[in-house]
Amino acid sequence: MAFAGQTRSTLGVYFERRLLVGAYFDRTVQFVPNGSDWAENIHNKHYVDNCIAFTDQFLFGREAKEYLTANSLDTEFDVKDLLARDRVDGDQLKRYPFEWCFDSPPKVHLKPPALNGQNNCMIVETLVALQVLDIKHRAETAMKTPAQRAVFCVPTRYNTKQRRAMLDVGLIAGFDGNNVHIVNEMTAAVIAYVMDTRRKLIFSEIVIIFAIHDNHCECGLIEVDNNCIKHLSYGVVDDVNGFTHFIDRTLWLRRVDKRDLSRVVVIGHSDKIFDFKEVIKAEIAADFATKQNILYACDPIDVIVKGAVYYGQMLDKKLDTIDVREIIRADIKLLIQKNNDKPFVETLIPMNPNPNQYEQLNEIKVIINRKSFPIKLCQMEGDTVVKTLMVNDKPSKYFKFAESVNPLTRLIVRYRMDRDSLGVCLNATLKTTYGSESDVDLDKVDEYGLSYQCITGQRSILRELGVFSAPNISVNNWHQSVTARVQSVGSASLTPGPSRVASVPNAISAPPMAAAVAADAVQEFSQLCADIRVRLETCGAIATKRRKIAEKLLDCEKCFKTDAKKLEEQKQQLFRLIDGYNLRDKLITN
Repeated sequence: MAFAGQTRSTLGVYFERRLLVGAYFDRTVQFVPNGSDWAENIHNKHYVDNCIAFTDQFLFGREAKEYLTANSLDTEFDVKDLLARDRVDGDQLKRYPFEWCFDSPPKVHLKPPALNGQNNCMIVETLVALQVLDIKHRAETAMKTPAQRAVFCVPTRYNTKQRRAMLDVGLIAGFDGNNVHIVNEMTAAVIAYVMDTRRKLIFSEIVIIFAIHDNHCECGLIEVDNNCIKHLSYGVVDDVNGFTHFIDRTLWLRRVDKRDLSRVVVIGHSDKIFDFKEVIKAEIAADFATKQNILYACDPIDVIVKGAVYYGQMLDKKLDTIDVREIIRADIKLLIQKNNDKPFVETLIPMNPNPNQYEQLNEIKVIINRKSFPIKLCQMEGDTVVKTLMVNDKPSKYFKFAESVNPLTRLIVRYRMDRDSLGVCLNATLKTTYGSESDVDLDKVDEYGLSYQCITGQRSILRELGVFSAPNISVNNWHQSVTARVQSVGSASLTPGPSRVASVPNAISAPPMAAAVAADAVQEFSQLCADIRVRLETCGAIATKRRKIAEKLLDCEKCFKTDAKKLEEQKQQLFRLIDGYNLRDKLITN
């Protein structure tokens, strides 16, 4: 994958039920330390307990968990469970260590001296934004540069309303609207698989992925190549032990031969993952005698975080873009409630639809009369209402004429799905049996997402709390970080590894032998470029990659003659390009 120049720093955050993991890209994927002490981070890896508490200030991670445990309070909760919920039962709110002032939607009441302003109610999105800011500040300390883009990795089962709530979390946390992005954990894991697997040719393969969290197991069938990730089907496995039957049924529905299955990827956070992998080796690998590596070797959590960071690199044009084709993971329904009748539900688009069902224009016909107005239309994903529309029109002249001629009048709701955004487009008309159609307006009553006023109000609360104060990142520190990356070892790759950032020496006068050393460096790099050019013709890479590397070699040769001072920079750019294409072992010998 091609690597380009610096544009902005991206922070990837994975929201697991019990853990939060942050990462960024500095020649490789670097994980955000879970404490101020780097040695402590090595001991406890980079996982942050998904826990938040409030005393006279907010506590996060391990500190929050220790405080709650010491006060005999529940620590097994996830604030994200309250996102995008219009109302939460009071008994359920008691699990959370906050003083709630509302339950529809839930809001936390902060008493003075924490807040002295008029607005002292904090919504759930702001609680999650506080956790993001905690990770963001530690990431900026490690990166020595501000994080300008955020990629949030969320559970695959999240519906549109929950994903929009996570976007609002990023806005409240201070990110610009164009720099907050959502990717689900299955897509992130497959992106990491594509990036980290040495792929010599452009070919298509079928990957099946299991996401296991506690006792919950999801399964996805995905077709991947170097340029596209295409989700084929998704489902929830009720009985983990019966997953082989689920695989057989899924492959049959998608007309995929079992012999075409290339890899099984297991991700998530559960005590059952190790045993689950052993079962896969015993039961699935037996059907693939020629595929000894059917189970992809990866850390089930880290691979998700890496994929989120890689996704951010694609958005920054630092990696070649991979087209992601998502699918519907829950039935899209329309709940119709007439003023004088009981509500009923119609399925618009089923879960895992065939490709041709996305663009089809369909319609629903509902018999109505004068007393049916207003008519409420609730778009649902599974059992969750994500949008509410209202038909308030009651054209008296139209109904007077219609009822005198024909008492049957129909409301026709036409719909289709946009394949790229997976959004449902709705419009409605009124029609009598023998008459013409008349357009009606669909008034938006309730749609997911916070208003601009709400977001700015919540930001003002965070400013009053002082949580927007980032670590001291000066311009000099930022330039030092960039210089360190330029002067780092040329063996950087896109796969995770220990940080090899070289320290920046102090400015000193050039020694007498500096010119001779520079000449030797030019000669050495010139010979390296010549060797790479020879090996390039026989490395087996596709023509596009060979052409781009050859163009970069020409730039390096011009640098020898015009500006030798930029030699090290050109060298690093060449190495990054070669590493991006996973060709280091073929083009560069140690």
